[in-house]
Amino acid sequence: MASAKHLLGHWLNRFRRATAEQKRPQPIPLELPGDAPQNPGLVVSDLLGLPWPEQTSVWWHDKEQGQRPFYFVHIPKTAGTSLITALDRLFHQQAIFPAQLWRELTPELAERAGEYVFFRGHFGGGGLKVFAGQQPRLLTLLRDPVSLSVSTYHFVKREKNTRVHALVQREAMSLLQFVTDSRTGHLIENRQVRYLSFDIHDDPDAQDIFLSERSEQVVRHWLSDEVPQLSAEQRYQRALDVLKRCDWFGLQERFDDSLRLFAWQFGLPPLGNSERLNVKHPLSGEADAGDDDATRDAILARNHWDNRLYRWAREVFERRFSLMQQDLEAWRLNDADTLDDLLRRAYRRRAEEQLNSLPKDSLPAQFRYDFAWPLLGSHWHRRELALPEKQWFRWSGPAPAADLWLVLQPGDYVLNLDIANGLGPEDIENLQLAANGVALPVQVAGDAHSVVRQLMAQVPARVFSASPLLRLQLTAPRSQPHARAFGSDDHRRVAVAVRSLDFEPVLNQ
Repeated sequence: MASAKHLLGHWLNRFRRATAEQKRPQPIPLELPGDAPQNPGLVVSDLLGLPWPEQTSVWWHDKEQGQRPFYFVHIPKTAGTSLITALDRLFHQQAIFPAQLWRELTPELAERAGEYVFFRGHFGGGGLKVFAGQQPRLLTLLRDPVSLSVSTYHFVKREKNTRVHALVQREAMSLLQFVTDSRTGHLIENRQVRYLSFDIHDDPDAQDIFLSERSEQVVRHWLSDEVPQLSAEQRYQRALDVLKRCDWFGLQERFDDSLRLFAWQFGLPPLGNSERLNVKHPLSGEADAGDDDATRDAILARNHWDNRLYRWAREVFERRFSLMQQDLEAWRLNDADTLDDLLRRAYRRRAEEQLNSLPKDSLPAQFRYDFAWPLLGSHWHRRELALPEKQWFRWSGPAPAADLWLVLQPGDYVLNLDIANGLGPEDIENLQLAANGVALPVQVAGDAHSVVRQLMAQVPARVFSASPLLRLQLTAPRSQPHARAFGSDDHRRVAVAVRSLDFEPVLNQ
């Protein structure tokens, strides 16, 4: 006889399956702490669109329909470079504002800012308004102030173009000296509050947040001559107001969970665990963290307002993450399901509901995809431009398996995959493809001794299961640091570089 525990588990799994199959769960509104007003934009619903039949826009942000552009407020040393890699996937390459630093701005670029739908960079919470036109939808990442201060110190020691690099090196400043010295301590003082509160028109102390003299010079060009004086508390309140207006924010210490929260809030499939980019190890003999009491106390003394802001953000983040977990439980089929499994299942149902309501002839029956276009999927690195072909490609990674969500009329297709590079010819020969979980037999064309190859596979109509949504999975035998494979200084784990995918319909004879 089966045990009571076994029977309970059996019926629980049956109930979960029945619940998941009956209907898509209703979105849970995000509740903020008592001192924060409810943000009507922070509801798990249809904030973003699907990869629509034209495959032109993953984010439903058409300005002609009154939608505002997105702006990632990149606070330095908060894992923003890694996040940008994930966010850039969601926009066409030509829709992304190319400048990320004040020193990269030109009058011509500022004049054309209205053409772009995604901005990201070190412009502060209120810096974008001088050239971006309408108020954007805000995204940002925060970091524990102690960890951020330590990272800033190491950055200044390492980077020669920072204002005080020579001073710090000449005097062999320790972390404690860097934090307490009047010539350097201001660089770590309430840095996140300063970035978020920064307003190009009325923040008199804005230059204190910039480490580069060139960036400071450009900012001065935009500043007004007469600005009001702000107290530290007023600046904190402004930063808090900016944070409350953010459509999403994450925590550097919870980076992968922050990506999951992002996917949940915007109705996306999981973005996958991302490799931390732009991370440098401290120089020999340096401490990795301010873990001695004197140094930690000195950092906290200079970061009263940052610490207060971070505590508020952490509380809100934990509450939102808990709500996400509650919401996703409706999609659980067994105890082994991960949060990414649940996110993927929720996205599929939502996508199928919307796509199945469209006329069949509005869906593409032939399709070419290249990586200039937006991408929904996981385990893909940043766009790169192949020269002299001037064609965009992406490395898969850091995991050997990557996926990509597409929309096609259900039917029989021949898929041609253009491979630009790989770890070795044998890796290309052993690539595996699957469509909606169905393995596809693969033929490899081209020079058997080359990593530039073409893959061809038959995609049968049965993989669509009457839905136009297609999850294409590409699995390589391994991934490896680019530096180890090619002798570069690029430490990303990569598997295979893909240029394009072509879906050709199989015509019935």
